[in-house]
Amino acid sequence: MLKSILIASTLVCMSGVTAHIAVAQDEAIQERVVVTGSRISRDTQIGSNKPYITQKVRADFMVLSFDFVSGSLDRLERRQELETMFERVKSAVGEAPGFSLEGGDISERYPIETTMFDDLFSSNYGSFSSISLVLKVDVKENELFDTARERGEAFVEAIELAGRAQSRFDEEQYIGVRDIGRHRDSLLKAIDDDCKKLKRIFGADKVEVTGLESEIVSIPVGALTMELFIPYTISITR
Repeated sequence: MLKSILIASTLVCMSGVTAHIAVAQDEAIQERVVVTGSRISRDTQIGSNKPYITQKVRADFMVLSFDFVSGSLDRLERRQELETMFERVKSAVGEAPGFSLEGGDISERYPIETTMFDDLFSSNYGSFSSISLVLKVDVKENELFDTARERGEAFVEAIELAGRAQSRFDEEQYIGVRDIGRHRDSLLKAIDDDCKKLKRIFGADKVEVTGLESEIVSIPVGALTMELFIPYTISITR
């Protein structure tokens, strides 16, 4: 009588043969951005369902959200000051390798090339006006978390201010991994190796893994460390 043991979605490992998996999405240009700061913010549900096979990688970049704010009394002056800062920060980023800029905030970002000043300008603070921007900072090899953030802040703060304009950074920051799909092969290889090991240990007739068509999930586990995994489930039949 066959017995089926559920361990953890379908790759079949029989006699060392691995089935081909069709991946529905192109992950070559995907990025993963997650919140981090004085604490590591995790999705409790994701953490509790994390599979055995994971891969830890260093974050490629940090994302900082900031505003330019003007408190000039005249609204037109505030607008002119902020428009000047908008042009200055775009120019500065364009000349600085390792930095890139987007309009908006973390929850809703826009390519800076297609973002107009009027898309960002806000005058909802009484005598204050502002524009919101996102700075992406490439993390250097062996660079510390605090150092990367300080370098990003210093880059913006070095830009000459117009009138009463000031920069104001959000307290939280975000880290991410570029081209996350490049890690799929190594994750699949590790899952395949574990599948063969389980087959041998349990003396199983068949080991099945389902869920490998899923996108790679990433969660922060350290200041500049991401843990990647493919949500999968293993079942053993013997």
